[in-house]
Amino acid sequence: SPEELRDTNGVRDRLTRIVGDALTVGGPIQTGTGRQRVVALVGPTGVGKSTAARLIAQALLCDQPKTDGGCGGCAACQRVATGNHADLHLVAPPEDKLDIPVEAVRNVQSALGRTPVEGGARVVLIDPADRLNEQGQNALLKTLEEPGQSTWFLLPTARVERLLPTVRSRSARLAILPLGREAMVQALDRKKSLAPDARDWGVAVSGGSLGLALDLLEADL
Repeated sequence: SPEELRDTNGVRDRLTRIVGDALTVGGPIQTGTGRQRVVALVGPTGVGKSTAARLIAQALLCDQPKTDGGCGGCAACQRVATGNHADLHLVAPPEDKLDIPVEAVRNVQSALGRTPVEGGARVVLIDPADRLNEQGQNALLKTLEEPGQSTWFLLPTARVERLLPTVRSRSARLAILPLGREAMVQALDRKKSLAPDARDWGVAVSGGSLGLALDLLEADL
């Protein structure tokens, strides 16, 4: 979320390092043979996949990019953070549906047929990608095979097995692993005023997922 992108705690710093490593030569986004333009961000719920995807989008759309990511302060980075960049195409399930319908895929493909608004890269963020139904995934295959020189697809998913093998085979994988105990404790201490026993309970039951810990603690209050 935009709020997560503005978060300066150690969790965001960790995701920044993961994204920075992925953008370097030999990483899953830039390889020795050229840039990989379809990236599946894989990990459990609540570990920062969506935030990492936004950080990658910032790196790709930034007005003054660094070698390991976007600058975070330019107008383009700010528009990515708020979801208002004209060349960032966000695809998510409608509020009244569980799945992302095939029409959403076709709408993106139609938009990709036009010139980028700002003349640079275009990023399609499908979140969560595992909510694409089978028809939508099949409709996307040709575009994933040949996304175009300036077009990138980012596919966060907590259930990569729900992606068709043909989609997985067209994607580089970037793993977003669960947080360790110390990182969880520090993140919860920054985000909430919790008694130590409540905080430790949240850490113990959440399996390294900050998002899950926050949800459980909120429900328990």
